[in-house]
Amino acid sequence: MNFKKLKGMTGKPNRQIRLPVLSVIIIISVLIVTMIVILITQFTQKQINRVSADNVTMTTIKKSEKNNNKYAKLLHSVNFVGTALVVKNNKVVYFEGNGYSNYQAGWTNNIKSIYQINGVQNSMTAVLLMKLVQEHKAKLSDPISKYYPKIVGGQNITLLDMLQMRSGLSSRLAPQKSTTDNDVLNYYVDNIRYNTSEMDVWRYSEVNYNLLAGVIEKVTGKSYEDVFNTEIKNYLGLQQTGFIYDGFSKQKYSTIGYANKSSDSHIVNYRNIQTRTKGQAYSALGTGNIYMSAADLYTVESAISRGKIISKNSLAVLRQADKNKPHYNGGVYSTRNTYYAGGGGYGYETYFKMDKSGRTGVILMSNYYQKNSPIEYVANKLFSDVYHKK
Repeated sequence: MNFKKLKGMTGKPNRQIRLPVLSVIIIISVLIVTMIVILITQFTQKQINRVSADNVTMTTIKKSEKNNNKYAKLLHSVNFVGTALVVKNNKVVYFEGNGYSNYQAGWTNNIKSIYQINGVQNSMTAVLLMKLVQEHKAKLSDPISKYYPKIVGGQNITLLDMLQMRSGLSSRLAPQKSTTDNDVLNYYVDNIRYNTSEMDVWRYSEVNYNLLAGVIEKVTGKSYEDVFNTEIKNYLGLQQTGFIYDGFSKQKYSTIGYANKSSDSHIVNYRNIQTRTKGQAYSALGTGNIYMSAADLYTVESAISRGKIISKNSLAVLRQADKNKPHYNGGVYSTRNTYYAGGGGYGYETYFKMDKSGRTGVILMSNYYQKNSPIEYVANKLFSDVYHKK
């Protein structure tokens, strides 16, 4: 018998067996790690989806839609053109589109129509800033001069002053041709006005939120758009939200802005089309350069109110309310039990009002500006009816 041959046969197979075993161990380990990653991702995604599912989404709206003739008649009486959404305890009681999204093409508004929301965006910019404060990356007591040293009087103005629009800052004009955030911000810094007599006096001035958007960019090292998309749009799974300068008019459910400058609001006409250049959209950085659908807007504002984006303690700072009158802070007007905000421009008007729980509210989005606009009046009537209804 050839012992050398046998030795070789018994030795070599052992080495060959170890290699496959090692490979199998590696493969199994990789599979286990992969499965753990998948499970973590799925769990995280469920968490994110649950945040969205807790609110009114297009899916839940379709299932629970119940048109209300009373609300339809009220909106019709003031020639409302746009989309109206009314929610009671997270259940949709009215959701309809009225009028034309594009009169020339014969397209009508519906529940998927998207609108430019203008100053309503302030509420989201405030939350993005407050998230940085919550993470100890910024302080509400920071002077704006910390971020923009060139602003006259900036050492006397805090980020909280700007959130409440009690800074004394204003700007006569907005840049018309800027197509980058830096160009917009540099323009405002160079053209800003500081009035000491308006310090601690409320005065609506968008430049406050333009600059707060700039603070967000400086602290994060990212563009406002990237931060918004990460912390709000993608996190909540919004499907009909974006930035106006990124092809708003080419979106499937986009609308055209119209204006009726006649004092007779009983006449609806679509003769005066309102246009907005790319530069004008960029100039509204953080305070009016996004579009949304009614469902997406409700989802965002409800999620904010429920403490899904920032903690309820942080939110309380943004929603401080005067006992005797509405108080502007964090992009909204707060009362004891409700908060609301509105914005308009370029033929668009948006107004929402919600209770502090974020479960009952009214969203009105219009692409038809009327000189004596009834949108706030109607929204308040709708909210009062649904809020007190048992």
